[in-house]
Amino acid sequence: MPRRPNTRVQRTRSSPSAPRSPLTRRPLGSQRTVALLASDRHTRTGGFRIGSAPCRASSRLRREGSTRVVLVICVGVLVMALFSGNARAQYFEMHEVSSAAQPYGITAGPDGNVWFTDTRGKIGKMTLSGFVTMYEVPLQPSSPLGITQGPDGNLWFADGFDWIGRITTSGVITMFGPVSQGGSPRGIAAGPDGNLWFAEFGNNKVGRITTAGEITEFETPTAISRPDTIVAGPDGNMWFGESFGNKIGRITLAGVITEFDIPTPGADPVSICAGPDGNLWFTEVYGNRIGRITTAGVITEFQLPDSIGIDGYGPGGIAAGPDGKLWFTEYTADRISAITTSGEITRFEIPGYHAPLFLSVGPDGAIWFTTESRHIGRFAITAPRAALETVQRSHRTRTVGPRP
Repeated sequence: MPRRPNTRVQRTRSSPSAPRSPLTRRPLGSQRTVALLASDRHTRTGGFRIGSAPCRASSRLRREGSTRVVLVICVGVLVMALFSGNARAQYFEMHEVSSAAQPYGITAGPDGNVWFTDTRGKIGKMTLSGFVTMYEVPLQPSSPLGITQGPDGNLWFADGFDWIGRITTSGVITMFGPVSQGGSPRGIAAGPDGNLWFAEFGNNKVGRITTAGEITEFETPTAISRPDTIVAGPDGNMWFGESFGNKIGRITLAGVITEFDIPTPGADPVSICAGPDGNLWFTEVYGNRIGRITTAGVITEFQLPDSIGIDGYGPGGIAAGPDGKLWFTEYTADRISAITTSGEITRFEIPGYHAPLFLSVGPDGAIWFTTESRHIGRFAITAPRAALETVQRSHRTRTVGPRP
């Protein structure tokens, strides 16, 4: 599970620190482009590599006229490498933000850049080439979490210290609120009504804010539900996950809430998105499953094969990709993975240790994600990979209808 920062509200705020420039601009400090080739994660050095030996005929064999034999062997080894283990030869770019940053939420901006939150009181912008600009939130202490593109051409974010923020693409930040004391809003999403909707983890509410800053809050039927992330559904309603309630919630634009129980006890749905099939898809951090719920409330769960869910750090963020799949992070296993609407799972290992958190489709069609290693990652799903995927179909699925 993505590590959630401590966003408990302290009503007695500390004095602001020494004035700092609200805008910190610097070129990218570190960028790595890595190609995964076979399980030992060799970097690409030109030509195909399997293990430590380049696939090429030796001069001695060529002198002996054995070129045809060598060619057959090379092709055979190549095919074996392509179809063994998890999917290979996919490109990751890892962009270091700052040694003092902690990226969390992420989204594509209307300006063609990628925007992300820094739980240490800043909002970040990254160009597709990796150039980073950081904007400090004017109200401190601050802990920005979820972020989304608003209907007004700005970016909106939820701040764990009971505020909702708006930032223009030029970096001007305006704060609205506070929400009810202890609200600790996390997820935020644009609704079909032209407003922004957010999940209040701390006080078990779902909030709505107009682009003018007017806030309305709705309590969930479950007393201790802990709403986490929220998204607009294909049915014109807003859908959200209840971390403690172990339910998926639906709220109409008028504020009527309906809850649906998740079959797996203690699953902890940490992230939810709308799928290309007209359903909602969510991750189960402690259940180590990917869930699907229809707009009628029927839930199906897909078990992650060989999942590593130590201490609940299983699948984290989830988002619909441009390829018709649902893409999600695997925190402990250091993977970016995908699931088709029929339940076929593909996994891609991130080179090095990064612990991916949340993800989003960028303006370039790639998957961009935040990590606990203080990097922003990019995964090029548009690269040719049809022959490179190793698909693992879930062996266990469970379906349950809505409670009467």
